[in-house]
Amino acid sequence: MFKYSKKSTIFLAMSALLIIAFQNFTASTLPSKDLVAKAGIQKIFLQTSQGVRTFSIYVPSTFSKNTALKNPLLLAFHGGEGTGENLMDQLGSLKVLAEKSRIIVVYPDGLHKNWADGRGVTEPDVKGINDVQFVRELVAYIKTKFIISQSQIYAMGMSNGGIFSHRLACEASDIFAAIGSDVGPMALNLRDICKASSPVSVVAIQGLDDPLIPYVGGENTNPLTKNLGDGGSFSSWNQTLTTWKANNGCLGEPQTSYLPIKVQDGTAVQKWRYDYTQCRQNAEIDYYLVKGMGHVWPPGAPPLKLQGNTSGNIDATQVFVDFFLNHKKVFPEIVLQSEVNFFHQVGYLDKLGWSTNKVRDTRTGYLNYGPYMDVGRNKSQALFYMMIDNHLGVLGARNIVIPSNEVVAVIDIYDATRGEVLAIQQIKRRDFKSSMNYQAFVLPFSSAGRESNAIEFRVYSYANAYLNVDGVIVK
Repeated sequence: MFKYSKKSTIFLAMSALLIIAFQNFTASTLPSKDLVAKAGIQKIFLQTSQGVRTFSIYVPSTFSKNTALKNPLLLAFHGGEGTGENLMDQLGSLKVLAEKSRIIVVYPDGLHKNWADGRGVTEPDVKGINDVQFVRELVAYIKTKFIISQSQIYAMGMSNGGIFSHRLACEASDIFAAIGSDVGPMALNLRDICKASSPVSVVAIQGLDDPLIPYVGGENTNPLTKNLGDGGSFSSWNQTLTTWKANNGCLGEPQTSYLPIKVQDGTAVQKWRYDYTQCRQNAEIDYYLVKGMGHVWPPGAPPLKLQGNTSGNIDATQVFVDFFLNHKKVFPEIVLQSEVNFFHQVGYLDKLGWSTNKVRDTRTGYLNYGPYMDVGRNKSQALFYMMIDNHLGVLGARNIVIPSNEVVAVIDIYDATRGEVLAIQQIKRRDFKSSMNYQAFVLPFSSAGRESNAIEFRVYSYANAYLNVDGVIVK
């Protein structure tokens, strides 16, 4: 969780934990070069632009292989001097929650057992390791093996891993819907330069009696622990909160409350909250301050007394997972390209988009269907960009009359999860204003109440015209 010296008892204790964790792996979970889409635990080597990296993965038995029911993805980052295996062993309850909600959990390993979290003092930071880029490549790789919901990708961590989660939210906000950080505020170096490209919901827990990371920010000046860890400067809990308030466009003052006391262990939990009515794109911020708690992942007991007390009045794993499942990425405008995002029953790849005509492909069927995606709660229209060869209904080849009211396609929006058509429209030749020019056909619909559903944007062709579909924009 933090770094001391190679001869320290902390290092020896961590080493012992790692040996025990390694001994728990069977032959079926020893490191492999490739990831298999199956339930269980795997240890994987991955070649990336940041060198050969390793990660452990837990795939619940409930994981979905159906495009209509995509899986959430959670990346869990260990603290300093930790490993992914160690964290997986520590957070045993996470597997239970993953089983319940089909969450695929990835436990990456930091180089030198640390993350480049932005403080500029960890070994990866000093050596110029781009861990944000590594995570981008890791997520992309996981998506080639499993059906992942692009609106349900999350990150969480403790200490160094939590600080790094803040950095991911700053620099990879296009990927992550929400992040969770336990006893890991934002690095002070990132505070003024954190400019997330889109809102990211944030949940954080900070012990007010943390002997390693002061909740008031700055450097650790505790005489007992100031030589532990990697050092550097931290944002205070309030600076971290206000930085995310600004990035998420939240208005007004935070709501404050206290969690009920469950255990009389000298700890108490205060919650500071900006809800979705105050922030852009339904983002929320929950910040928990725990009086009497030290540098721990509650309610687990710390391996060393030096870390301070735990709290039985908050469960970090449960709080984070509940928060994640209630927050999905909102994409203000979703651009779907025919040749990239859709599936096809008929037609062929053209210069622009996907096409069909009476000569090259005489089959009726879907030019585009899919992509079976969660579009968020606030979408109201889809623009289908299409082009036709002849919109006038004049004489065609061999003097064949082409009626202008001929139906050439049907566009619809389909909820594959519920089996419901949300909107549908016939497209006739005369509906196009010109020939061989793209035109947007607008189909109104409502995504409210369908945030978890797999939505399709389909174009059905009657194979009686040259028809090209460039793509769909969802607003």
